[in-house]
Amino acid sequence: MLASCKCDFKHPLFYPGEITLLSSVSFIKNTSFGISHQIMNGDNVLAALAEDVMVLFDFNQHIKVAFPEEFRRKIEDLEHKKFV
Repeated sequence: MLASCKCDFKHPLFYPGEITLLSSVSFIKNTSFGISHQIMNGDNVLAALAEDVMVLFDFNQHIKVAFPEEFRRKIEDLEHKKFV
């Protein structure tokens, strides 16, 4: 479930146009994780910085659930870093 979403615009984007979105996992906690985004315009200029916080939630039981260790390991392999 999306718990938080923030975006700070640094440079204008125009339509039509092209963007490049660079995303990475910024943290992993017990029941949540964060994703950081850099949005680059067609000239490779930073147009925006964004942060999302996701919470793992069981909608049937209405409770937060633990981040699976298997997912943590796979993300650590992809990101080439350890999340403590």
